[in-house]
Parts: sequence; structure tokens; C-alpha cells
Amino acid sequence: MAGKYSVNNVEIRAYIKARMTFWLSGEAIHKELCRIYGPSVVSERTVQRWIVKFKSGTESLNDASGRGRKHTVVTKNNIKKVQELINKEARYTVSEIAKYTGTSTGSTFTILKKHLKVKKIAARWIPHLLTEKQERVKCAKKLLKMFPKYNDRKFSNIVTGDESWFHFFEPTRKVNNKIWATKHTRRPCIAKRMTSTKKVMYAMFFGIHGVVTQVPIPKGRTVTAKFYKRIVLNKVDKYYRKRRPNTGMRGLYLLHDNATPHKADIVKKFLESKRVTVLNLPPYSPDLAPCDFILFPRLKKHLQGRRYSTI
Repeated sequence: MAGKYSVNNVEIRAYIKARMTFWLSGEAIHKELCRIYGPSVVSERTVQRWIVKFKSGTESLNDASGRGRKHTVVTKNNIKKVQELINKEARYTVSEIAKYTGTSTGSTFTILKKHLKVKKIAARWIPHLLTEKQERVKCAKKLLKMFPKYNDRKFSNIVTGDESWFHFFEPTRKVNNKIWATKHTRRPCIAKRMTSTKKVMYAMFFGIHGVVTQVPIPKGRTVTAKFYKRIVLNKVDKYYRKRRPNTGMRGLYLLHDNATPHKADIVKKFLESKRVTVLNLPPYSPDLAPCDFILFPRLKKHLQGRRYSTI
């Protein structure tokens, strides 16, 4: 009733109940009440609400008992329950927490915000999980244990290889074409490599003494396990049999990535027969593969701005 209860609230409700029996509208009854008790005694909305109640069968003129929710739901015990729940599983929603603790969603929200002072945040997307980083550390420690100090003889037994695409036209990098310019200087233009530009895939292997072999992959062919073993690794074998007739590939340490052809059984058996030790390379670790951070970037940088017509 206009923001507070009137001292004559029962009397006013009785008047509303009596006048509605004469089919008077809520607006008309409100005007009569204002003339009798004053303009601020009751709002028209309250009159309409009590008319609806009386029409629905309500007989009592008093407020319903137990009106409103008790504030005792926000207790130390409930705060402790909510704290234990979110410590156990921080992904619970407000509705789920309210269900487990037996409180309302509003009270649960109050506990979370005002008492526990927590907020819900989304997980941050990262490229890889920490387990993969741990695998990198484990692999790096193993390599350091195998090669604690530089030894020319031992390091000469390490050979690494991988495959990469080389375009017949490699444009210069955008960063290499930056110029100092005033606001009136025209921006320089460089040719962009089109998707239709011819390209060829190369499989390359190298060690501390230089390139071991480079194999262009025929057009239309993919690097399968059979191709990798019969063509690529056989060329590596020929190189070392020519360079070291007595041992060949025996005693080599081979570092290549975890591509499916490299992990195939026929490749593993071939390397075992040659007594080659394969060095582990953790996934998503181009910085541990010399081909990815030394050989290919430097080759492609050297080829920038040049056009070729043949392999």
C-alpha cells in the first residue's frame, strides 16, 4: 500500500471486497478509497491485486502467514558447505550448488559473491597441456645425458631429416620490405605467391658435415612408410656405406619427427637391422628438430625473390 502498510488495511480490504460485489472496477474502487481515506492510502495496483484474490476464492482479509523468505539461509554452516563444494569441484553452477546445499539460488549467489568473494572465470585456451611440456623436458634431459659434452666423433654420428614443401617462387618476407617513410611516401608493392604456384616436396637429411641426401618427392606421390624406407632411408644408407664402408649406418643416431610413416613397423625394423638408434622427439616441438628451426628456414630465406622453372 503505497510503499507501506496502512493502519486501516483490514478495513480497506473489507471495503474493496464489499464494493466489488456491485461489479465496480478496480479504478472506480480506488477513486472512492482516495476520497474517503486520502490520495496516498492505497495504490490502484494493490486494489486490483485484492480484487483478483477475492475472485479466486480468498476470504481472509489478513496477509498470508510466513510471507517472505527467512534470511537465516545465509548461515555460517551454509557458507562452509558452499566453500567445500567449490573446493571439491570449481565447475559447479549456482543451480547445482543450491541443489546440493538446499538453499535458494539467490542465497547461493549471495554467499558466493558477498561472503566468499569469488567469481566464475572461463578456462584459458592454450596450445598444449603441461603434460606435453613435461615430455619435452624429459626428452631434453635424456639427450643431455646421452651427449653431456660436445664430441666431434659422437656428434658426427647424429643425422636428422624431415620433409618440407619448396615453391618454385618464394616471395620475400613482408618484414624484409619495411621502409622508413613519411606520410607522403607510397607504400612499396611486392609480388604475392599465388596458390597455383608450382611446388615440390623435398626429404632432406643432414649432419654436422653437411647434407647427407635430398630427395624430391615425385608429383602425385605422398610420403608413405614404404616410400620412406625404400627410397629415402636407402639413399641415407648408400651415403654412409660410401663414406664408412665398414660400418655404414651402424651406430648412427637418427632424429626425425613423429609422422606416421616414420613410426611404421617396416621403418622401425629397417632401422633396427641397421643398428640405428632413433632419438625421441616430443610432439609439437619444432624447436627441438634442427630441420624445422635451422635448415628449412635458412634455405627458404636464401630462395626468397627467386623464380625457378625446374626442380
